[in-house]
Amino acid sequence: MHTLYARMQFDYHMNLTQLRHILAVARHRSFSRAAEEVGISQPALSRSIAKFEQHHGAQLFDRSSGGVRPTAMGLLVIDEGRSILSAAERLERGLRGGPGGQTRRMALGIGPLAASMFLPRLVPLLWDVYPGLHISTRIRITHELIPDLLGDRIELIIGSNWNLGRVPGIEVESLGSIPMAIVARSSHPLTAAPNVCAADLEAYPQLESIELAGSHIVRDAGLFVCDNFHLARDVVLRTNCLWRSSPSYLGEDIRAGLLQPLHILDEPIAEVDIYVLFKRGRTRSRASTTTIEELKAMLEIGQSHETRALKEFKRPPTLTR
Repeated sequence: MHTLYARMQFDYHMNLTQLRHILAVARHRSFSRAAEEVGISQPALSRSIAKFEQHHGAQLFDRSSGGVRPTAMGLLVIDEGRSILSAAERLERGLRGGPGGQTRRMALGIGPLAASMFLPRLVPLLWDVYPGLHISTRIRITHELIPDLLGDRIELIIGSNWNLGRVPGIEVESLGSIPMAIVARSSHPLTAAPNVCAADLEAYPQLESIELAGSHIVRDAGLFVCDNFHLARDVVLRTNCLWRSSPSYLGEDIRAGLLQPLHILDEPIAEVDIYVLFKRGRTRSRASTTTIEELKAMLEIGQSHETRALKEFKRPPTLTR
């Protein structure tokens, strides 16, 4: 059996049509009904299966007045044949993901901030264009995703240029930028201060999404490192922790009066550049191309609105307590 299995896997004389004929006979236990299913005459079906049996030196079915039954070797061929046909169908669907076809799967890596900002809007857009698309994500900081990209476990990386540098074999394309700000809960002491300078921030705990170089130095006020932005938001709402984050991501909380960006007198408005990374020489799927187009549109709209709002922001009104 093992010898036949090996021959089935690598013998180019076997074709998918013969396997379909064999499986049809196995389902119906009848050559005549199987011939009707596959749309050929019974003699033609019998010749197809006989050719397979002769080439591989194996009898697949016992024929008797009581019907057709698979032999032990036939059961093996039927079982493996189902797997082979299933794989062939998946390959065919994947090939239709080219021009004029439908993309079936996309695996991407994405940074924590980008994931929180873009995925809730990006996934519905992709499903509108590619119904049934399988989207697999790995959420890590950019440089930790590079081995997955080079190893073809993901197709692209979306993230910031933080600590990236030059990586051989990687193509980098700019998508746009997002404004950043120091954000605090609305009841934070600094939101009512007449003037806030960078030195004033040292008195309060800080929240970072990644552990920065030199972060082993203990901060007197405390440091919380968390790459889960939903948990980070909850901590900021419950403490006097300060968070350098994107007003684009926190827009709903800012508009609701729960969080507030601080205007730092001696610190300019900062921006983070967002990039997409591809493995050099790899053909891009249609889903990845659509992803890039949608992200560029999101960033263009969001960057314009949030940067204008931050530039106009001078000092929040005094809170009524």
